[in-house]
Amino acid sequence: MSDGLEPRDDRLIAADLAWHRMDPPRRGPQRGLSVERVVEAALAIADSEGIEGLSMGAVAARLETGPMTLYRYVPSKAVLTLLLADRAQLAPNRSDPTGQWRDDLRSWSRTFRDIYDAHPWLLDVPITGAPLLPNEVANLEVGLRAIAPAGLDAPQSLLVLRSLAAFVRNEAIQRRSLASGSLDMHAYAEALTGLINEADHATLCGILAGDALRVDDLEDDFEPGIALLIDGIDAGGRPA
Repeated sequence: MSDGLEPRDDRLIAADLAWHRMDPPRRGPQRGLSVERVVEAALAIADSEGIEGLSMGAVAARLETGPMTLYRYVPSKAVLTLLLADRAQLAPNRSDPTGQWRDDLRSWSRTFRDIYDAHPWLLDVPITGAPLLPNEVANLEVGLRAIAPAGLDAPQSLLVLRSLAAFVRNEAIQRRSLASGSLDMHAYAEALTGLINEADHATLCGILAGDALRVDDLEDDFEPGIALLIDGIDAGGRPA
């Protein structure tokens, strides 16, 4: 993932729109239409049909206008997708950190899990840069405030937050795959058993002899996984 930004790339355009740094269209705007309304219409489509159902035409139809009208507010589908992804990251239940950094990081991680559960299509939107849009930045701010009492420096704090966010996203992807049937861990374990041998893969054979890989869901893995990452901060000599 690159955090670099080329001049006037889609993320910069989306940021200008989201932070209200661009003037509304002056020629022929439709009464009652706004960037926010366009994004809300896109959200309704994505939540009901997935990101594959999103198009400028579909959004225009939902707003009972023509596609060309939308381009006066949002210049491209790529920019709309970025705005949509940021809108999905609005966390209505986001709470202020309490000063108990372990609990606050768990809460921060659960917020992202709730976001992915509410908008599973967000997992299909590539992460193309560092937080830049309002809700992305707000979530980063909460995370930084949550981890501040741990006594880490800025690069370490950002590394921890990236690690937690990556774990939550990957866990959500795997849970969705298991739920849809596209990932069958029982079949995987059986296939792997037929491919490996004790001489070359003794440790893996030992795991396969049990049921560690034969799981139907990952519901019980989330909290222990977050706990392992958070415990690693203390293991690195951070303040207790």
